[in-house]
Amino acid sequence: MKPRFSDLIWGLALLGSAFLMWGELDRHALNHALGLALSLVMVAPALLALWWLDRLPPTSARTWWRSLGFGIFIISILATYIHLYVGVTVTEKAVESEMFDAGKAQNLGDLAGSILSAPIFEETFKGLLPFLMLLTSVDHAGLKRRDVGPWPAVLSGFLVSLGFGSVENATHFARDFSDWQGRLFFPYLHAAFTLPMLLAIGFAALLPSLSSRMALSLGGWIVSVALHAWWNVDVSFQNLDWGYGGIRHAAPLSPLICVLGVGFAYAWELRALRCEGALPPPLSRPPRSGETASTLAAREQVLSRPLGSA
Repeated sequence: MKPRFSDLIWGLALLGSAFLMWGELDRHALNHALGLALSLVMVAPALLALWWLDRLPPTSARTWWRSLGFGIFIISILATYIHLYVGVTVTEKAVESEMFDAGKAQNLGDLAGSILSAPIFEETFKGLLPFLMLLTSVDHAGLKRRDVGPWPAVLSGFLVSLGFGSVENATHFARDFSDWQGRLFFPYLHAAFTLPMLLAIGFAALLPSLSSRMALSLGGWIVSVALHAWWNVDVSFQNLDWGYGGIRHAAPLSPLICVLGVGFAYAWELRALRCEGALPPPLSRPPRSGETASTLAAREQVLSRPLGSA
């Protein structure tokens, strides 16, 4: 992998975000590091599975480290400051209105950050890299590069989501480690929330017009935001009967949901490549081994004829 100037920009952004993250932790830094290690151990099987499956053809190492770094460092800092800004702003406006006392105004600010800010901005950030790859790779004439489609979108989006979910876990563990058993699956829950948007962005690359691609991506984003908001509302108001039995049980089911989503994207792309006569390396062989020229050529054919051969 030849170095690029963009790699330097990315590296500086990740280092700056890491510095801000650890600077805010103060005395919680050690607990945060231990919590992050625990969360990364939980997502390690998923990362290993994604690495083993990544042969349609293999995604560049640059995409891997950028996606993980974006989720672990950059989103965590951006989301934290946005949530704080929304919470403080709503609290101040509520106090100024003289309709709420200080305590109720603070609660209203916290709810605004949890129910509005978190779903909207976190889901937007988690789908940002796949969406940017879609924007920079597709024009009306077809696909320019091979890093778009269902599998690349799901892969990069899952890396971002698992990284961000691990850091969010660590932030909670740093201040209250007693709830660690209940949060172990939360990185997978973040990935499950983002799955509709990732699939929409991935399949949007195979649509014939820019408007249809944007519409499908927007539809997936709305579904992901709605699922995330539903979960946050149910957590904030645990006495709501309509949430019980549904979204409340999403956390333990999230690894299975992720397996189904990843499996669907992988199976679709594998079938499309085989329809073009390509034979990607079987799963019994290590990833990134063997010749990939035929797979690359077949993928270019699939992407040049939107939904044609699949």
